[in-house]
Amino acid sequence: MGAGRHAIEMHAVAVDLAEPEVPASAVALGQRAVRGLPAALAAVIRKHPHVVRVLAGHVHRDASALFAGTLMTTAPSTYKQAALRLHDAEPPGYVADPTGFLLHLLDGTRCVTHSVAVSHAAAVRAF
Repeated sequence: MGAGRHAIEMHAVAVDLAEPEVPASAVALGQRAVRGLPAALAAVIRKHPHVVRVLAGHVHRDASALFAGTLMTTAPSTYKQAALRLHDAEPPGYVADPTGFLLHLLDGTRCVTHSVAVSHAAAVRAF
C-alpha cells in the first residue's frame, strides 16, 4: 500500500433473506426461490469474503447448506415446525417438534450460530 493509505478492517457480515436460495431438502416451502436469483446472489456474495453467513426463514426447520462459499442457515419456527422431508414422496405437513430460533454471534471476522429451543419440550428439568 502507498503512503497515507490505511487498510480497511473487515468485519463479519450476515446477509438476511426471507427465503433460502437452495432447496431445503425437498420441503415445498423451501422451493419458492425466485428463478435466477440464486446464481446472481451467489455471484455478489462470492465477491465479499466478509459475508460469513446467509440467513433465511420460511422453511420452519433448522437446516444448513453451503452457498456461495459461505454457510446458509434456515431458522426453526417460533410457531410450528415443518416435517423433515428428504424427498417428495409424502405431502408437506407440520410436526410437534419444539419451537425455536437462531441466535447469531458476530464477533470480528467470525459468526457462531446457536439453535435455541423455546417451547415446553425444551424446559430444563432436574435429574
